[in-house]
Amino acid sequence: MLAAAAIKCLGGTIQGRLIFNNDTEWLRAKNMGIDNKDKIYTAEEMIKGDTVFIATAITNAMGMNGINIYGEWLNIESIIMCTEDQSITNINNTYKVNKHAETYYTNNS
Repeated sequence: MLAAAAIKCLGGTIQGRLIFNNDTEWLRAKNMGIDNKDKIYTAEEMIKGDTVFIATAITNAMGMNGINIYGEWLNIESIIMCTEDQSITNINNTYKVNKHAETYYTNNS
């Protein structure tokens, strides 16, 4: 669903199908209203209405820098995409961290 939301925000298309590993999973899906094991779903069927996709980089990926610590400062990059106004917003936040936070994050670069 995350990939479908991101692709829909970018104006792309995606198709997907549910895969059931056993009869218990199929029965559970039937109880939730799924009636066709082999149905191929479109992005519009998977993600209905206006969609917002938000991602924060933990490691360097998709042209975004992962979480970095510079002394007492923590730098975080995120992206927000929205279907309503077809916007893509990049956010770069810097926070001052306390000494306790530094024990949980390490900058190994």
